Amino acid sequence: RLGRLNNLAVFHEGKDIESQLNLHYGSNCVDQSSITFKGKYTHTDDEEKQIRENAEGKPLGINRMKKYTLRRPYKKCTEHQKRGVPLNFECMKYLYYTSRLGKLTTDVEYKNLKPLFPMLLKYYKKVHKEGGFLSTLASHVHGPTGKLHVVSQVPPVEKYSDIVVTTEDGHSFHHDHVPIYSHFARA
Repeated sequence: RLGRLNNLAVFHEGKDIESQLNLHYGSNCVDQSSITFKGKYTHTDDEEKQIRENAEGKPLGINRMKKYTLRRPYKKCTEHQKRGVPLNFECMKYLYYTSRLGKLTTDVEYKNLKPLFPMLLKYYKKVHKEGGFLSTLASHVHGPTGKLHVVSQVPPVEKYSDIVVTTEDGHSFHHDHVPIYSHFARA
């Protein structure tokens, strides 16, 4: 691990977490409904870009309004390292921020789908009128059997997700700023 500390820019690059959720419900094994989520948590596209730019030594852009959530701590970290403090607070902050995996890419497969808790669904829609992660997915479920491909990205320090849902027929639907009441990758 100490060898990797020499290049903090890419310490967490390429890290991911594989996940799978199988939900089966019904009165018997023959007619039961099932929903399967098979996915992977990775860095968001913007975070991957910033990590790459840090590793390449690119300077910060001139846009002062752009959020450089990973670029500024890394720049401060390297400044402290040049002064002789190899693992300083800014480096720890950078390592903490780069350990965050805010992008969920998952394949959803549902078979013989029936409402699980109809009353809970009515309550959820009443309480969260804007919908959330699961409501967004449910809006693309058509028919008792099908598949969805979902890419959800949660920017750092934000309470929303940008979701792209691709249906079986290849149509992509973009949902920006979806509240994260029930997101699997909460920041």
